[in-house]
Amino acid sequence: RPHIAITASRDQSLRVWNIASKCCVAVIGGEGGHRNEILSVAFSDLDCNRFASAGMDNAVKIWDLADIESTIDQSATWNNAAKAFPTAFLTSPEFSTQTVHTGYVDCVRWLGDFIMSKSTDSLILVWQPLLDKHNASAAGNGRPHFSSTGHIHTIQDYVLDDQHNIWFVRFSLDYNCRFVACGGGTGRINVFDCDVLTKEPKFVIKPVAGSESTVRQTALSYDASILLAAYDDGTVRRYDLLNHNGKTAAQSAATAGA
Repeated sequence: RPHIAITASRDQSLRVWNIASKCCVAVIGGEGGHRNEILSVAFSDLDCNRFASAGMDNAVKIWDLADIESTIDQSATWNNAAKAFPTAFLTSPEFSTQTVHTGYVDCVRWLGDFIMSKSTDSLILVWQPLLDKHNASAAGNGRPHFSSTGHIHTIQDYVLDDQHNIWFVRFSLDYNCRFVACGGGTGRINVFDCDVLTKEPKFVIKPVAGSESTVRQTALSYDASILLAAYDDGTVRRYDLLNHNGKTAAQSAATAGA
């Protein structure tokens, strides 16, 4: 549903928007919501109704939009300029935990059924929220239900050795979720191979001499052949990543075509 967007705010709430009809579909927060500023939000790759949020309360929460499906449908055809749209309110997450990280959680993404999250504790963690085995399909639609205990199973951790408690640093994944790239406080960029069970990066992009500012955000291209990085000094840099033959993806394609 490309017309549905979610925004996160320092007022501890999330908002669901229909960008086609310009309606605020739902406000998410309250009793079961975050208790500090929300820093990151991500839709599930497998279920368009589910999304995760994370913030400065050290919490990661999973929410389900299935309960407001009728409101979302209503927003698609709303054209009554004389009347405010009947915005829904969602206060209870499907899953909530504060046991994954010990500091601000400033980036969260889905990795299939798993969650990948990063915090100021200098770790990127891949973990799985445990399911409620006694209530696996209570809604009758076969969708798994998460445990209300907030327990998790840790799959993998990646060590970021140059974070130094810096927060608001975002990692990125390529389309196939093979590689994850994350910058640091000294201008380094760590690139990890998700197919290899190791804490160490596959390789490290070292900073340009004289420019060791913090890398705030990275972006990997579809095939992970190009990496973009945004720095605190206002620069955006492009890196063409080499394959095992020492060539970029473009060079390999040109060689194959010849």
